[in-house]
Parts: sequence; C-alpha cells; structure tokens
Amino acid sequence: MFQSKKINLYKFIKLKYLFVVIIFFLTMEIFGKAKYLFVIFLLITINYIFGYGKHLLFRNIKIGRIALLRHLSNGIEFITFSTVISSFHYGPLTGMTVGGLSILGTYISEKRISQFSLATVPVYILLGFLSYFLSQKFVNIKITGILVSIIYNIIINFLLAVFYKVNVIKMLTFSIINIIFNAYLFLNFSQLIIK
Repeated sequence: MFQSKKINLYKFIKLKYLFVVIIFFLTMEIFGKAKYLFVIFLLITINYIFGYGKHLLFRNIKIGRIALLRHLSNGIEFITFSTVISSFHYGPLTGMTVGGLSILGTYISEKRISQFSLATVPVYILLGFLSYFLSQKFVNIKITGILVSIIYNIIINFLLAVFYKVNVIKMLTFSIINIIFNAYLFLNFSQLIIK
C-alpha cells in the first residue's frame, strides 16, 4: 500500500512538472503572437499618425507654393519601409497586411481617399508579397528595400498615367522624392530595425 502511494506521488510530481513545462511553452507561444500582433499594430499606427500629422500641417492649403510642398510631402512616407521590413522579418502575409492597412490608414488619416486608392492599396499589398521573395533572393534588406521602392514607383506611375491621366511632372517629382527618402531609410535604419 505504501509503495502504491509512492508511485502515485511520483506520477503526481511528474505530471506537475509536465504541466509547468506545457504552461511555460504556451505562455511563450502566446507572448510570441502578442509581440507579433503588437509590431503589426505599431507599424500601422506609426503610418496613421504620420499621415495625420501631414494632414494637420497642410489641411487648409489649396494654392500656391505651399500647395506644391504639400504634394511633394506625399513622397515622404514610412509605408514602403514598414511593408518591406515586416515582410522581410515576418513573412509575406504580414507584409501584405502591414502594406495594405498602412496605406489605407494613411489615406483615412490624411482625408484623401480618392480614386487613386483603388490603385495604391492593391499595389502595397503586392509589395508586401513581393518583398518577401526579393529578400530571399537578395538577402540584404537594404538592396531589397530600395528595389521595392523603385518597383513601387514604376508600377504606380504606370497605373496613374494610364488610368488616371495624372500630371507627368507631379508624378516624377513624387517618385524622385519617394525613392530618395526610402533609400535613405533603408540605407540608414533597416539593419537597426531588423536587429
């Protein structure tokens, strides 16, 4: 009888440790997913706040040189950077989610949802998908990011020129500013963010 209790006590201790180990791994898994969701939320929120800040700065300006500055400031964005970084680190589905929701959130925060949204939102979703596969080929996040920025500007300029008849000078100035700004971000901050 005493031996039977000893075996039960031994089994109980063994089950207790097994339970602790299972709880530990479940906690780590939940924390990992929470961290992952927090990063996605943080990236989308940063893009939303940046867009809202631009909107507040330029909201009442319609004409003149400052209006041109307002247009040129659209080339300064963190969406491409966020999309590529999240796709590079977390995979294509995350990149697609961050890209699509960030551009949509930016349009909402800047109060400039228009027919162009029909072109740009799907392009950012595509970039999230494409970034992952380019990062597998080039491995270097800096090269991937600059290449994705160039690809984005080629695609969006083509779509806007063909379907929306946008002013070519405005398109080119936007693209030059956008590519230079994104190249600066990727060359100086991408390795830091990935680490």
